[in-house]
Amino acid sequence: MQTRTSTLPVLVPTLTWLALALVVGASGRLATLRFPVPQAIVLGLAAAAVLAGTRVSAVRAWLDAVDLRALVGVHVVRLVAGGYFLYVSGQGQLSAVFATRAGWGDIAAAVGAAVVVLSGLPRTRGHRRGYLVWNAFGLLDFAVVLWTAASVGRQDPASLTVLLRLPSSLLPTFAVPLLIASHVFIFQRLAALGRHDVPPARGQL
Repeated sequence: MQTRTSTLPVLVPTLTWLALALVVGASGRLATLRFPVPQAIVLGLAAAAVLAGTRVSAVRAWLDAVDLRALVGVHVVRLVAGGYFLYVSGQGQLSAVFATRAGWGDIAAAVGAAVVVLSGLPRTRGHRRGYLVWNAFGLLDFAVVLWTAASVGRQDPASLTVLLRLPSSLLPTFAVPLLIASHVFIFQRLAALGRHDVPPARGQL
């Protein structure tokens, strides 16, 4: 179980990041950016999170110790994001093309995350493959979302403006970069588990 002390190296910078994202969103400056600048911000923040998780020893230690199911389970929040995209699109405030791809993709990723978590820890190669398939799908979904946003944003920037205003602005400036980074950490954890496999004896092949 993680103690409060061991969680601080992750909790404090994460809350600071969230506070800064709120300030930027409230300032309205994010909504003035043209696509694909927001996508560059998402990828830059995701890269920073990955660097922190691989280069900062305290953060890396926490990620190595935290239950793998927690890293996967946090993606269930994408069910809310997906439903929100579809709802806002239905109100005429968001591009239907973007909402359809991002909305249903996030819903599928969230449901998959719930299934994977409920299946338990990946203790066999086959079970790990299930985790890997979900993780690859979840990351690919983000790639599709970012590409779609860039494409739609170039043609009709106004159709995505809602994503750059609070509370939606917390998605590109906070939630999505963290979730993208978590996919990388999940791949690392699964690779580490695979290295601990013991090859079967010849008679068991």
